[in-house]
Amino acid sequence: MNTHLQQISHKITHSFKEKIIFVLRIILLAAIQVSFALHDNFYVQYPLIKQALFGLNTFLTGSILISVLRFIIIVWYNQRNRKSNEVRGSFVLGINQIATILNVVFIAIGIMQALGIDPAKFVTSITIVAMAIALIFRDYITNMISGLIIMFSDQYTIGDRIKIGEHEGKIVDIAL
Repeated sequence: MNTHLQQISHKITHSFKEKIIFVLRIILLAAIQVSFALHDNFYVQYPLIKQALFGLNTFLTGSILISVLRFIIIVWYNQRNRKSNEVRGSFVLGINQIATILNVVFIAIGIMQALGIDPAKFVTSITIVAMAIALIFRDYITNMISGLIIMFSDQYTIGDRIKIGEHEGKIVDIAL
């Protein structure tokens, strides 16, 4: 019973932290936007600060949009399937993984903008390198796509008991 209460306490604490971080991201984004509007002369004198804040602005905008879309999709899914909030379905895990990947993409774009690198030109210039990387990491990419398929299917979910060959166990997490 004590571990069940600890799990509930951890979920409440984790949920509260997520909400606080989300609100802080919105406040920081608003502060950057107001700063751009009110202190244009300052940024003319210090273009590197403007560049760094522009990168942070890009990341925060993308991150907030991803968080809102993630929340809407999960609420829609839970209402549609009437699943208990205690058990996270594979679909929810898949959405969380995709949100994480998209956040990493926005972090990379924000860093490139902060360093003065045009992300579109960067992607264009590394296309050949990307093809070589795709060939080298083909198995990893295939496994990642397979993981996404498992996350979005209802065949397996956390808590299921499975047997593969001689090995038997319980699914405790599904990741890429």
